[in-house]
Amino acid sequence: MARKFRFRLETLRRVRELEQDAQRRCLAVAIREVSAMEGQLTKLGEQLRDTFESCRTERDFGRLDAATLRAHQQHSEYLHRGIRDAQIQLVARQEQVGEEQAKLAQARKKWRVLEKLREKKRESYLREVVREEQKETDEAASQMMLCRSSIAG
Repeated sequence: MARKFRFRLETLRRVRELEQDAQRRCLAVAIREVSAMEGQLTKLGEQLRDTFESCRTERDFGRLDAATLRAHQQHSEYLHRGIRDAQIQLVARQEQVGEEQAKLAQARKKWRVLEKLREKKRESYLREVVREEQKETDEAASQMMLCRSSIAG
């Protein structure tokens, strides 16, 4: 009976697989942060649109005085600053996603190298098992032939 296949670098392969899983989680966190930032930008844009609409409505009804106009202007400026800051943060988060994707690609590459090596070793092992089994079969056949020739002769 053939010995069981054992890959000597299996522990390292498992470590690389765990690294790849950890990198996937980091990438998922970065993507969620980008999504949250995009949501925040959308919300700020809607608030800005609502502020403009509110100012327009008050103007149309003749209720727009200098104090109200100034309040709308200050709130609009506040929202514009928030949008600008959110856009800066979004760009930073998107860069982080790019970096995390590159790290994941590198982790996958390291894992794939070991996986390919493992497969090659397994194929080599299986060829050796077949060779050993063939050798044993040939030996048994030779022994049977010797036994038959000694019995017949």
